[in-house]
Amino acid sequence: LGLLRYRALIRNLVIKDLRLKYRDAVLGFIWSLVLPLFTILVYYAAFGLILKLDFPNYLVFLVVSLLSWNFFATSTLSSTTAIVGNSSLVRKIAFPWEVLPISCVLFHLVQFLVAMGVLLLLIPVLSTIRLGWQTVWLVPLIGLHVLFTIGVAIALSVAATLWRDVRHMTEMALPLLFWITPIVYTVDRAPERMRVLMRANPLGAFALTYQDILFNGSVPTLAGSATIAVWTGAALLVGYLLMRGYYTRLVEEL
Repeated sequence: LGLLRYRALIRNLVIKDLRLKYRDAVLGFIWSLVLPLFTILVYYAAFGLILKLDFPNYLVFLVVSLLSWNFFATSTLSSTTAIVGNSSLVRKIAFPWEVLPISCVLFHLVQFLVAMGVLLLLIPVLSTIRLGWQTVWLVPLIGLHVLFTIGVAIALSVAATLWRDVRHMTEMALPLLFWITPIVYTVDRAPERMRVLMRANPLGAFALTYQDILFNGSVPTLAGSATIAVWTGAALLVGYLLMRGYYTRLVEEL
């Protein structure tokens, strides 16, 4: 709650990163709309027109899962340099260092929300899926997804400041996590002994819940919601404890 006092700083950091990303581009922020639209159309051409997979509405299944995964992966990877990359700032201004990984996550959240908005508009056009009232469940789901990612990002930002190899380890871990998460395949196609693990781990629980809402047209399951809530609380607690517990060492490192 104390971080709310620094919401203006967080907002300015996010705006600064967005401006830097599109600073020299002619279209500017419009690229945030063009890029996800182009990506979705590429997947449509590949899987809908060329491969013609025997999987109804596979394009929606794939893009829904990929968007949520990309938000987590890009946020966590960029958080590994959130503190180290802003060492000059933390030496000059007194503020909670959690602000830095939080701003990283919110920066990627803006792009995720834009891409998700484009997807919601294209689902009725590119598939036979008709979105219903269950779509409102995206609001609490995305909220929990953001909080979970913030917790992981804070923990990684601390670890990567103390041990610089953490960034490289994160780069190695993300592809492994991608393939053991039901993103390009349905969970029922995984080995039976792996299905419980996929539903119990946070990334699998988030992916399956996004699929339930936008692909299956159903409300999130109680088990999936409980899994997400528990992992979100655990991630925030671990991130907070690491930042508080290693703050002195972080100061020494910088």
